[in-house]
Amino acid sequence: MLFSPVNALDIQGCDHGGEFDNHAFHKLFADNGIQFRFSCPRTSQQTGKSERMIRNINHVIRTLLFQAHLPPNYWAEALNMAIILLNVLPSRALDNEIPFTRLLGATPNYSVLRTFGCLCYPYLDTTHKLEPRATPSTLLGHATHHRGYRFLNLNTNKIIIS
Repeated sequence: MLFSPVNALDIQGCDHGGEFDNHAFHKLFADNGIQFRFSCPRTSQQTGKSERMIRNINHVIRTLLFQAHLPPNYWAEALNMAIILLNVLPSRALDNEIPFTRLLGATPNYSVLRTFGCLCYPYLDTTHKLEPRATPSTLLGHATHHRGYRFLNLNTNKIIIS
């Protein structure tokens, strides 16, 4: 990362994508004294670190989907798991430190990790006492706004949280 004069930070890895080139982004950086520059069009060499990280993430996503025998349309679920894994595993880029620990100063809780794509039988909330209390499902990862996990119900192809 390059530093500009007068405590302004030059952000590396900004292409001209709409998620970066908008008023809110410009205002956030200006309010915090951060100077940024966009890379030239079609020059991924200027954003090498970002491009390499995207490639690593894509490799993990493909591996997770392949070993779970899931089609590519579950890429978002695999992406969430890939990011969790990359953040709690030691990184050579950080001299084998754990990104989670470096950022938060705490040890990650590995006991909540489960195998992506494994066969599970999550508990179902039933309305009748004789209905099944579990269904064969595939684990898709952690639920974003719940303390549970996301599953793909193999009978209905619907995602459930349990």
